[in-house]
Amino acid sequence: WSLKSAFNSLFDYKTDTDAKICAHVNSKDTFTTQHLSGNCDRRVFVIGSEKGFSKNEDELLMHYGFVNVSLGQRVMRVGSAANVVLSANSFQRGF
Repeated sequence: WSLKSAFNSLFDYKTDTDAKICAHVNSKDTFTTQHLSGNCDRRVFVIGSEKGFSKNEDELLMHYGFVNVSLGQRVMRVGSAANVVLSANSFQRGF
């Protein structure tokens, strides 16, 4: 098992209609529902630990087309970050 093989198996698809969002503590781009707009068949959200992603993880996420976004000025716990992202996704989709 390796991180790269795990990423390859999870994210090895290249579809223009997919939204690939990565909640990242160092991103200057603030997460909004605009990141979720468009006709997306599948949305993938990656939320890391409170300490952030390693350089290797950052490179792999960028390779697979993920967009880094900030969830705010404070670092959230993983569960809180997941709730923010999923709530925004549900709101944008009208659920």
